[in-house]
Amino acid sequence: MTEAVDRFFHSYVEAFNRSLGDAVDVEGIRAHFSDCFVGAGPQGARCGENGDEFAETLRQGYAFYSSIGTKAMAVRGVTATPIDVMHQMARVDFRASYEKPSGETVEIDFTVTYFLEARNDTFAISGFVAGAPELVAEIAHSSQAIDLHAKRRDYTRYGVLEYLVLTLRENRLRWFDLPSGQELEPDADGIFRIRTFPGLWIGADALIARDVVALSATLQHGLATQEHAQFVARLAAARAAHGGL
Repeated sequence: MTEAVDRFFHSYVEAFNRSLGDAVDVEGIRAHFSDCFVGAGPQGARCGENGDEFAETLRQGYAFYSSIGTKAMAVRGVTATPIDVMHQMARVDFRASYEKPSGETVEIDFTVTYFLEARNDTFAISGFVAGAPELVAEIAHSSQAIDLHAKRRDYTRYGVLEYLVLTLRENRLRWFDLPSGQELEPDADGIFRIRTFPGLWIGADALIARDVVALSATLQHGLATQEHAQFVARLAAARAAHGGL
């Protein structure tokens, strides 16, 4: 059965790569999805229907992928887990290739978990599950003790990676790496360079002083970095892998 799931996702990727050409293979991609499918994440579930609106979403999505230099998608590995005779869960490792304006090729690896239903001699994607939010930010005043302790423990337990707390009483931005349990400090120039969102640069002094001009200038420098460009490409690749939802 694992080989059949592997063939299914290689077929899906072939349709994806064809769609980076002159015309989007709308029917080829739609053939890999159920009539309706569900995406679930920390903010709840959302449903998509495999109809005209989805087809238009695909056309717009692939135009965007091509515009940012997407050249190809490849399957690096598939791990299938049977749920019952009709359903499978599949963890799929992808590699997306992009061409920068300079001509340099960038490869980005990412993983998506799918739920599949058996259909004739193949499968159809009936859903996928997104993980916990990678970054959470809070503004703490009267709730400071809760935000720095109880909420921090809860966010750690549920898999959040980074946690920012702006404490109004202390006029201080605090930054936590939750998996390690460590509190992080800004770089020597006073800038918090958020790890989970490359390019998200926060000037601590400007934030406390409410200096919007300086905050914006720091952020724009972050967004102009190569790390941010690769991050945007990685998000686009993950979005493409589950049908543009």
